[in-house]
Amino acid sequence: MKKWDELTEEQQSEAKYYVLGVLLRDITQEGMRLIDDSADEAVIKAIEKAEKMQTPWFAHEYVMDAEYVDEDGNDRKLSDLLHQIARSTAMDALYSESDEYVIHGIA
Repeated sequence: MKKWDELTEEQQSEAKYYVLGVLLRDITQEGMRLIDDSADEAVIKAIEKAEKMQTPWFAHEYVMDAEYVDEDGNDRKLSDLLHQIARSTAMDALYSESDEYVIHGIA
């Protein structure tokens, strides 16, 4: 098993974008909520916009383009928050080598 800091930059980038894709799927299709209420509202509006435009398959794009207001009252891009969450999640993960057998989803 490898930890984040043992991955190459390319592997780190792939891991982060993999997690970002899962995160976007969970937000747009599974109803996953974020910690920040303003960010959640921005996600809901982005999904509603995609549905109104009759392009629900682009909901993730609308989410990435959305803005929210942070706890300090500043306008922020939702994509920045999602990239931070994806990076943190990827950094917490373990990465198996091709010859290692991993059982997941047990605990």
